[in-house]
This record gives sequence, structure tokens and C-alpha cells, in this order.
Amino acid sequence: MRGVGGRLVFAGGSGQVLALTNNLFARVYGSIGNGANALSCYARNNLFWRGQWNLNAATSNDWEWRDNLFDQSAVWCNYGGIANSKNAYVSCPNQILPVSGDNILLSSFTYVPGPLEPYYQPPSSPLINAGSRSAAAAGLYHYTVNNDLGTPLEVFRGL
Repeated sequence: MRGVGGRLVFAGGSGQVLALTNNLFARVYGSIGNGANALSCYARNNLFWRGQWNLNAATSNDWEWRDNLFDQSAVWCNYGGIANSKNAYVSCPNQILPVSGDNILLSSFTYVPGPLEPYYQPPSSPLINAGSRSAAAAGLYHYTVNNDLGTPLEVFRGL
């Protein structure tokens, strides 16, 4: 999915699942959950670029957010904590709670243009091979962060 501008609001209901994998959310306002419903929410390998996200997990929840890149995005966690790790934050005012010790904090990040989008990573990116699992294990082996669309990297992070 490629979302540019706009809103994504998903309150969900008990037993519902929202899975976000390998998406670009550019300048998107997102609000997920309402703090009461036992919604399951999984987010992996997404780029959240210059947006705002309200994550409203119930105190007893099944949420997992890993291997995402938040670039100049505000992330607000209300109600319950969210299982998270290996997320990267570029000039963000806050992180997903509880804060994970293996997150990557950056003051700036450079993208290089590619044939499909302007959000590819340069070869020197600190996020290459920094995720929690291999691209094959993530089901993303045929996707790449290289702007030449060559061989996929062992671990996929970002778009």
C-alpha cells in the first residue's frame, strides 16, 4: 500500500486483525484502536514519513510493531503498551511505548531516488541488515531497498 496524505482510522472490534506490512505512509494521520477492543495489530517493514500516529492498544492486547522506520513522525501510545523492537526513529519526538532498547535513533536520514519511488536507501544506510529477521523470513525476499532493484538485502528495512 502507498498512502500519501489523508487519514487511516481503524477502531476495530474484538477479534479483528489489522496487519500492515511493507507500506509507505507519507504525511498520513493514523489512529488505530480505541483502547477498549481486543484488536490485534501487527506492523512490520513500513515507512511512516512525516505523519502522526495515535496507537490506542487495549491494556490486554496482541499488538506487535517491529522493523519500521518513523521519519519525522509523531507516535502517541495510549492505554496499553505495544510489543516492539528494531524500529528506527529519525528526528521523532517520541517512540512506541514501552521504549525498546534496540531501537535505532537517528538525527537525519538520506533517501535516494529509484525507479519506483524516491524512498530507497543508500548503500551506506545504517538500517541495512539491522532488522529482526531476514527478508526471506519476512516474506519479502523479492523486495529490495536498493535503488537498482538488484539482489535483495538479507534484512529488509524501510521502502
